[in-house]
Amino acid sequence: IRPADYPVEAARLALAEIARLRPIFLGDHHLLVPLTAAEHDWCAHQFHRADLGAGIALFFRRHHSPFPTMECGLAQIDAAAQYEITTATDWERSAPQRVRGCELVHLAVTLPQRPSSQLLEYRIVEE
Repeated sequence: IRPADYPVEAARLALAEIARLRPIFLGDHHLLVPLTAAEHDWCAHQFHRADLGAGIALFFRRHHSPFPTMECGLAQIDAAAQYEITTATDWERSAPQRVRGCELVHLAVTLPQRPSSQLLEYRIVEE
């Protein structure tokens, strides 16, 4: 039983995303910024699977954050390696792009809307 305006498609996409990412959540967890309950602070987490050479980072701009950009660095990244990344602010992922690891070690994330979030998926590319 659900309301007539229940977002069925969004729920389907959310479940598909969780199923795809589930193995990554078994990896190492890193807080990318200090964890607070303050509504003006960003929240950022990383899950990394060294055995897969892959991981995700989740960025959350909270309701009262006056800061559209947050800077941090991902952990367990080889600065000299190539990575393929995708980002998503809704359920649709961006086209894959290649970046150097040093760009992930020194990362700036911009979310113009508040509240909002972004998912960054990465995997090392064997050259």
